[in-house]
Amino acid sequence: MEAIDVFIPYHPKDRRALPHVVTSLFRHLTPSPARVVCVGSGLSPRAAAAVRAAGGELLDEHSISEIPHRSAMPEIVVRGKIRTGWYYQQLLKWSFRRLSRTPAYAVIDADSVLIQQVELWRGGRYQLERTDQWHEPYFTAFERLFGWTPQAQGQTLPSFIINFQIIDVLLLNELLTEIEARGGGLPWHNCIMNAVDRTQISGFSEFETYGHWLARHHPQRFTSRPGANHETNVRWLWLRHFINAKARRRGCTTVSYHQFKAERANRFRRLIGVFR
Repeated sequence: MEAIDVFIPYHPKDRRALPHVVTSLFRHLTPSPARVVCVGSGLSPRAAAAVRAAGGELLDEHSISEIPHRSAMPEIVVRGKIRTGWYYQQLLKWSFRRLSRTPAYAVIDADSVLIQQVELWRGGRYQLERTDQWHEPYFTAFERLFGWTPQAQGQTLPSFIINFQIIDVLLLNELLTEIEARGGGLPWHNCIMNAVDRTQISGFSEFETYGHWLARHHPQRFTSRPGANHETNVRWLWLRHFINAKARRRGCTTVSYHQFKAERANRFRRLIGVFR
């Protein structure tokens, strides 16, 4: 496997980090990107130009017709938080299989910069990264979709939730066919949303689902290794060379520059200002 397509679903809030993510993929990803396609809407002309200058392509999310657009999905509100867009982006990642020109494709978060070499294919096997996260609602949805629950190998159940993943197009098609067959022929995205516990802030994980399904049905197709990511505030992006170097020394392969942390910090500063 010499090259793979890479897709980055983005929100306009990711505009500052997005060009750096694209640049890092061309610099550090193995196999090398055949294309880096940024999928979303609402970027300013200046931000779009920065993405293209880094080597990325832009695709309007409204052009993807397999799943209903976020604006056409039922509004999902949990404890006052709108979660519709969060689910939409997960469904979007699986719909990218129809856009991929390579047999497998990678998906990465729009705020996650690669800071050292990341191999997604080695020795004829896909390389998935794992963490020690655990979120019960993900496995509740998983059991509703497939009729079984992943079991721990040893003392702990590994998690495949991290900020990037490589996905085999044919294997994902097989997974989605199984979901639809068990869902009475409904489209796979409807089956997923029907399986979600909507009282939970987060009720489904596409990466967790794909990884554990793969581990049961095609364990010979992949190996996994521990993953490490450093999270920071997007307002420190101008210090990225220092932050990235520090994260590398800690063994991290990526740094996520989160905009929501910047927004939370700004709200806190405004609140403090009220009492001054």
